[in-house]
Amino acid sequence: MSEESMLTALVWVPKGAAKLVPDQFEVSEEELKAMQAAAAIEEQKLEQKRKAMKESSRQPVPVDESMAEADDGLAGLNMDNYDEEDSLPAFGNDNDMEEDDPYLDVDEANDSEEEIEDYTVKKSDAMIVCASTEKEFSVLEVYLYDESTESLYVHHDIQLSAFPLCLEWMEVDPRDANAKGNFVAVGSFLPGIEIWNLDVMDVLEPVAVLGGGKKSNKPMTQKRMMKDLKEGSHTAAVMSLSANVFKRNILASGSADNTVKVWDVSENKCMYTYSHHSNKVQSVKWNPVEATVFLSGGYDRTVFVVDARSPNAAVHTNVSADIESVIWNPHNPFLFVASTEDGLVTCHDVRMMSNAALFTLSAHDKATTGLTFSHAVPDMLATCSLDKTVKIWDVADNKPKCVASKQMNIGKVLCLSFYKDSPFLLSAGGSTGQLAVWDTLENKGVQHAFSKRVLVPVSLEEYQIEDNESITPETNSSSTKKKQSKNL
Repeated sequence: MSEESMLTALVWVPKGAAKLVPDQFEVSEEELKAMQAAAAIEEQKLEQKRKAMKESSRQPVPVDESMAEADDGLAGLNMDNYDEEDSLPAFGNDNDMEEDDPYLDVDEANDSEEEIEDYTVKKSDAMIVCASTEKEFSVLEVYLYDESTESLYVHHDIQLSAFPLCLEWMEVDPRDANAKGNFVAVGSFLPGIEIWNLDVMDVLEPVAVLGGGKKSNKPMTQKRMMKDLKEGSHTAAVMSLSANVFKRNILASGSADNTVKVWDVSENKCMYTYSHHSNKVQSVKWNPVEATVFLSGGYDRTVFVVDARSPNAAVHTNVSADIESVIWNPHNPFLFVASTEDGLVTCHDVRMMSNAALFTLSAHDKATTGLTFSHAVPDMLATCSLDKTVKIWDVADNKPKCVASKQMNIGKVLCLSFYKDSPFLLSAGGSTGQLAVWDTLENKGVQHAFSKRVLVPVSLEEYQIEDNESITPETNSSSTKKKQSKNL
């Protein structure tokens, strides 16, 4: 698979958030009118083409004698009245096709039951949403992963209008602040943030768009969209998104227009704009315990810690290269980690921003594109890189040690994330457009370093230990196979 195809972003859906049986998309009256209007415009264009072709066909065309003879022969077949002539006798008669045929009803019922079964999300399934692009075609792919069988497949997909750059899962319904659901926010090369309902199959439009161009019946070119933006919109690509843990209707976004914006999703409006960066904002994250504090890092080689209530009091630190990713340590919310284009990873304490980093780690030979902490295993950090590897680090006492390294066989690794509902389960996306899922507890080094630190009880009996720290997986869905337990 060529690198024209790539998986640029991914996000896990919390267990239990997805509907067991997704809804089928139904066109609303407003959407139907819009589709009819668009169809009418297309019909007008076709009619104009027909008229132009008709005018050109009136010009005299020399007739080939051999073709004239062929036309005479066809005339004898009376082809103009072909459809009106009696056809061959039918096999059987109309009475044989009874409307009440029980066999037909049974077949249709069976087909319907099979379809429902195919699209049913099992309670044991983990859902992963991926943003991928192949050439000029962009799509959201919704994967299901079963830990017990290690099966991984695309449940359904959603077509996107632009190259996707970032994703964030949200439970708030933009149409009803009091309702919960299963939604994903998508940032792309366009200035608008699309919010899609993941519980609807074959959906055609997002349920909401934060910012971006105003709706118009005229063809929407990128130039026109940039001139006619909604109030409060970003003016360039949206590169990062972060949902607030405490206020579920609040979403932060970082953009190539050098700003961070805070949105009220339920009101579909921008509440605040922050301009503390002097270059593109690559990464933004809300603090896990302080509802008003967020972290942002950009191409100005600066990381800012901002209290949304007092933006002028923001503190910052400088790093060695352009920022790739910034994240908070969920087990020590005073600490954050940043990765940069030169492969370095640094850890900082927000209480001592003027001091040197707590540690500086040369994590990869190329850009360290992603960072993720396990939410149930303290000090377990994973990094990914353009060098095609994922590494697991023990950062206890701010003395990082690499405990596992893996070639994921998905090309350059562009993104990764631990699953909150399974402490050692990790997913990664790469430049080949493929998704890989790795149960890191299969690795001997991970077991030795972290099995006794996990906050959720885990049984090690079902795991086949890996002796080699760098193992090539047989498939993209996992590294090695679990032993079949008697309980499975």
